[in-house]
Amino acid sequence: MLNTQGDVTKEVLAKEFLDIENFENIKKYLLPKLINHKANQSIILNMPYMEVEDLVVIYQIFIPEWRGKADPIAVTNQLMRLWGVELETLHVLAMENNLKNFPPILKTMKDIWLEISDRKSGVNYFTNKELFLKQDRDVMYVLNNRGNLFAAVNILYPEILKSMIEVFPDGYYILPSSVHELIILPKREKRIPSVNELLEIVRSINSKEVAMDEVLSNAIYEYTKGDERFRLVNSDSFNV
Repeated sequence: MLNTQGDVTKEVLAKEFLDIENFENIKKYLLPKLINHKANQSIILNMPYMEVEDLVVIYQIFIPEWRGKADPIAVTNQLMRLWGVELETLHVLAMENNLKNFPPILKTMKDIWLEISDRKSGVNYFTNKELFLKQDRDVMYVLNNRGNLFAAVNILYPEILKSMIEVFPDGYYILPSSVHELIILPKREKRIPSVNELLEIVRSINSKEVAMDEVLSNAIYEYTKGDERFRLVNSDSFNV
């Protein structure tokens, strides 16, 4: 089952766990992934995808047993034709699977650092709404998911975005920390950095702390009350 490098190959895993051409076998393993459009133009040529602002949603086959052994298998146009499914069907299933298997987690930046240093689990404000409503609006939050896996897709769920506007009625900025997590910065009258300062923060993180294949965007986004989805604040070109 191991190749000469000791890694489990996708082909072996696919045979062991599922018939990849049988949609009924694999549909429960579909997951969405949010990536940058411009930076991945060549990659998505043969893949089904949906555009959202400067980003695109692609789809993957991910089996929990694969984690640490092999990357997810990207869904291609050829696979979708073999399955005989439409893009909308693919998207709905992947989004449902993601929400079910990797529910969102929202914590303060402070809690994240405490978890790293003290190994104490912070509060997930999505599961404690009463406490969330009392939380300080002058702090940064981290939005990821259980498993910290491709959690940037959380901004594709209107219900997640709307749930945060209850606590941040002035709206909030969304800073793409990576394809795996996002930073949420509530808008407020005092102490909020300018858009240019926020852009510099994102670019600095991307260039110094994030692996190239995990960078989501050099832009920032915002969400305000009444919006149906997040919006691009800056349309700067992607250059890492």
